[in-house]
Amino acid sequence: DVPGCHDHPCVLYTLLPLQRDEGKWTFAYQDLLRSRRKWWKKYFFNPSAVEITETDSRSDVPKASIAANFEDQNFDLSNNLTLETMRMLDKDEVPQLVLHSAKDDKETKSLSDTFKVVEICCHISQGCTALLLDGVRKRLFLDSTRLALDKNLAPFKVALCCVETLATEKEKLEMNMLKRYLQQLLDRSNITAFDNSVSTVEAGNQKKFFNDYEAADAYGVPHLIVITSDSLKDGVINIRDREVSNLSQFCL
Repeated sequence: DVPGCHDHPCVLYTLLPLQRDEGKWTFAYQDLLRSRRKWWKKYFFNPSAVEITETDSRSDVPKASIAANFEDQNFDLSNNLTLETMRMLDKDEVPQLVLHSAKDDKETKSLSDTFKVVEICCHISQGCTALLLDGVRKRLFLDSTRLALDKNLAPFKVALCCVETLATEKEKLEMNMLKRYLQQLLDRSNITAFDNSVSTVEAGNQKKFFNDYEAADAYGVPHLIVITSDSLKDGVINIRDREVSNLSQFCL
């Protein structure tokens, strides 16, 4: 807890055996480092933005940091955002603990003689900031941006919209009734659906987006349920995936 610092990292410790069947502890350390980088990369829209910097890699106390850069987005950031740091504790820093063998009660070893201890500091606030910045993406044919968060991080998993073009007033009414019914089904399954009409009302009835498609993309909603006038006749709705833009059909 550093005075004046608002970034409180989550600190974890991992034990690596000095010798194992796969080899020396250095191999286990590299495996751990790769797994941590892989964990961060799976949540980034641009996985190549996650970089590893190693120092003292050939010593007994190697250090490494995992950071994110935003070179492809031109945010004018002077430094990369550090997501996580790792360092091997020196032997003198390892707690003086005695380990008892499960096979032989008389056999005891100290923790420092049996394991190498890795300290992992995960910077939560900087990690969240990096994920949000990484998710801001410029649209292909528009000057506006959209939010492309990972599906597991998106606050809204699905949105619903009615395509009312060429629909009669009666069909528009029935389509919106079907939309509310689907929202209730999603609520029963604890799935929060994004509703652009509600956000428009909260914004003072000022439309911020051209249509529901644009609104769903702007809020980072990964899936969009599209209801058409044909849905009232054949009971089929379309489900659009945000990243691949493919439409899948689902029969009610």
